[in-house]
Amino acid sequence: MARSGSVDFTVNALQIASGAFRIITHDEDPPVGKQANDLVESLNMMVKTLMGSPDVDTTGLKMWQRTRATLLLDSADISFELKAADGDLDIDPPVSILSAMLKTVDNEETVLTTMLVEEFEAIPNKSDEATGKPTKYYYEREFDKGVFYIDRIPDILTDVVDLVYLRPLQDIDSATDDLDFPQHWFNPLKWMLAIENAEEYGAPVTRNMENRAAYWLAKAQSFYPEHAPEDAYFQPGRDD
Repeated sequence: MARSGSVDFTVNALQIASGAFRIITHDEDPPVGKQANDLVESLNMMVKTLMGSPDVDTTGLKMWQRTRATLLLDSADISFELKAADGDLDIDPPVSILSAMLKTVDNEETVLTTMLVEEFEAIPNKSDEATGKPTKYYYEREFDKGVFYIDRIPDILTDVVDLVYLRPLQDIDSATDDLDFPQHWFNPLKWMLAIENAEEYGAPVTRNMENRAAYWLAKAQSFYPEHAPEDAYFQPGRDD
């Protein structure tokens, strides 16, 4: 038999919601109307939570979510706005900064280390700080923008900072939208969504549901060689 020759299998938000609905209700008919809308809304909220920095549920480096950009240090300032359309760097505000590399016009590179908020706040006279070569940075994600701070005003305004960051995951604006996740995340999302919504249908969260969610999440995390798959798990109701 001939193979398909394709590797572009995908599912949309409603298909993930329908899979979760079958798990919860054992009903082969797909959810419609308010049930479908509620499940897709819940999926959207879950995706937005999962887009954060790696934690117990999303260990690994989330390589598909990593993006690169270059910030020009072309103003004598200690802070730079990362904001679409009208920021110092025209990007959606990063969820988090993974690395920052200072680079000169001669391609000399220096890794900037991170500052804790306490270190940054301890810098006196931030708007009148001494100039020099930046060595540290602090990133703060605000409501509608990100702000990238450095530890001193740059004295060479042709230097740039190459950033590697986690971009925000795309919204689910329609039930027919594809998810901003790679293929190996489809199963864990389905089972996690079922666990998230079972109580609203008056259905129990069974041990089998928990085990399947944990199994598929571990499988998804095994795509990242930097982290052992046994480090990944899903705990319904976890609040710490």
